Amino acid sequence: MKSTSFLTAVAALAFLNVAARAGEVKIDGVHICCGQCVNIAQKTLKDVAGVSDAKASKDSGTITLTAADDKAAAAAIDALAKAGFRGNAKHGDKVLDFPGSNADKGAKADAITITGVHLCCPACYGAAEKALKSVDGVTAVASDKKTKTLEVTGKGVDVNAALAALFAAGFQASVKK
Repeated sequence: MKSTSFLTAVAALAFLNVAARAGEVKIDGVHICCGQCVNIAQKTLKDVAGVSDAKASKDSGTITLTAADDKAAAAAIDALAKAGFRGNAKHGDKVLDFPGSNADKGAKADAITITGVHLCCPACYGAAEKALKSVDGVTAVASDKKTKTLEVTGKGVDVNAALAALFAAGFQASVKK
């Protein structure tokens, strides 16, 4: 009888642990400027296993979803990053990290090709270009919606600072090496 009670207690604790990891994921600070941004973000999350109730709001710049567990929450962040979205994400009290910079530490360049950026409309291009033009040394930025690429030119531009500016503006990005 004691072993049955023990097994029941262990099963109950395991269930509570899994249930505690399920719940809402909230991502704020995401660049969502139009209905197309909303549709792309929601469509990106539609087929992620363990994710439901995905909603994007252009008014608040947030994406919310329900994740079955930590693995589903991480998969949602990965899918959004691959689609070019970035923000500050939490699953309950747990902070979820988007991929970081792929640039070499201390890298500087006069020309940088930045890829994987969500650029669906002129407001997206404008916001990304504005973020990049705030970086010391940047003199020009050209965007290409079709390839989701930004071409940055300037003098001695800190490559990590350029990516950080995009990250802060709600865009995921990486440098083409």
